[in-house]
Amino acid sequence: MIDELAGSPIFLGGLIVAALVVGFLLDELRWRLKSDEALVEMTQSSDPKRVLVGLTRLRKRGKDISEGIHRVLPFLMAEKAVDRVAAKMAVQKLYPEDYQLMRKYSGTDELDLCRQKLESLHAKYGVESRT
Repeated sequence: MIDELAGSPIFLGGLIVAALVVGFLLDELRWRLKSDEALVEMTQSSDPKRVLVGLTRLRKRGKDISEGIHRVLPFLMAEKAVDRVAAKMAVQKLYPEDYQLMRKYSGTDELDLCRQKLESLHAKYGVESRT
């Protein structure tokens, strides 16, 4: 009986689902065990993904991430469009009040156009636009 079940698609599907659930739970546990200092260190990285993940995890812990916008702003003007789009999504998720200042911004636009559309956000935080 067990030999018949072991080869069935339902059994294999169940194993795959179980493996995915266990993987998700282990990943969550790993992030919960990471210290606040390690997350703050992530926000100081030059890799936009690490900065955004660090800020997201700190916010989930109830920490003040208001100063983190200064780490995200440079990525809105990054050379790579994918970094600009990721930074825009981070501002939308983490700083919705600032997202209102950049409604017309699109990370896929040319870099000069991106800078122009960020002028109001730059003025708010005293960031100098490089044109």
